[in-house]
Amino acid sequence: MKPTIASYDFSPYRTVVDVGGSGSLLIELLQAYPECRGVLLELDSMLPTASSTIAAAGLADRIELVAGDFFAAVPAGDAYLVKSNLHNFGDDQALELLRVVRCGNAPVFVIETMIPAGNDPHYSKFDDIEMMAIAGGNDRTEREWSELVTAAGFAVRAVLPADERFSMSVADPV
Repeated sequence: MKPTIASYDFSPYRTVVDVGGSGSLLIELLQAYPECRGVLLELDSMLPTASSTIAAAGLADRIELVAGDFFAAVPAGDAYLVKSNLHNFGDDQALELLRVVRCGNAPVFVIETMIPAGNDPHYSKFDDIEMMAIAGGNDRTEREWSELVTAAGFAVRAVLPADERFSMSVADPV
């Protein structure tokens, strides 16, 4: 099992929605949890590539592809994955996306790079500059991620290392 999926027990969830993902994380999750089903919410233009990837993994019968805008609505699910999307946006848009996910009334797993304290070199510090320059977004510290998730109507239950680049904030709707 890959580190991101191995960092948490997803077995309680029957339907997991990947919000704006490529399908790769959902494939990893479903391979590790055969009792789960997945829903991939992505722009219509991105679904053909995701569909091919999912079919190649042999999971087309367990993953529903949904074309949509994650700023408008998310499909129903028992849990939501939001990986490497929020850092593309400033606080206002990231908060808007999380509030839409909050309408799903289920736990959210925010998987993003977290900027560590101090001045030591770290991937996230370069990525933060890149996100600001290219997309208008930014990486955040653990405290900043927690504040953003909390402002959207979630309570952060845990922050777990997901691999050498990412951490996963596990949050429940309040």
